[in-house]
Amino acid sequence: MKLPIRLDRTTLALILANLFTILLAVIFNWSFQRVFWVYWWQSAIIGFFHFFKIRDLRDFSTEGISLPFSGGKQAQENEETKQFAALWFAIIFGGSMLCFAAFMIFLSAFGSIKAALVGSSAIESQDGGLIDFLMTLAAIAVFFITHLSAYRFYKNKPTKRRNILDVTWGGGLWRIVPMQLAIILFFFLSFYFVSTSLVLVFFLLIKTAVDVITHNFEHAWQWQPEGNI
Repeated sequence: MKLPIRLDRTTLALILANLFTILLAVIFNWSFQRVFWVYWWQSAIIGFFHFFKIRDLRDFSTEGISLPFSGGKQAQENEETKQFAALWFAIIFGGSMLCFAAFMIFLSAFGSIKAALVGSSAIESQDGGLIDFLMTLAAIAVFFITHLSAYRFYKNKPTKRRNILDVTWGGGLWRIVPMQLAIILFFFLSFYFVSTSLVLVFFLLIKTAVDVITHNFEHAWQWQPEGNI
């Protein structure tokens, strides 16, 4: 599967948004925990706009898809099917985000207990106060603006006819899952590393690379021949 990186304005904006977060994390000496929550909100923002991307579909197929309580009949290529797909995505995605949040809260509590017993760890909160709160909101706001811009940029782009199931899951969960796996990995590693700027920047650069790759994967079908996707 060939997936070149296209540095259009949406990709460049995403890179700058991530660099802005890295800059804030270094300047204000953020803990891993604070950075993780910034990226949780970014994932939520991605899901929010993907919900509307499904609702905006103009041309799609329903081959091999049947709606619940339809007796196994193939779904029609109509507004009802599209709205059902969007609603189904919202339920599954929303549930996964709540589970992910609960998982991170549990790990944060575990990290605090571990730090109290055996010493500090990278996951232990090292920040707080009004300034850190405002800077966190600023990082989240920048991601929101970035994804809003990408949504508007691609909304009216010519698109190839695709199966609505591929659009719903291929462009939605697969946009977020790799990034969440990277976050979880470094969440665990943070138990064993001191939260230095070097370690934090390394994590953030890895996350940025994953972010850019999955962003291109999500939108590649809008600018690549189908055979290369």
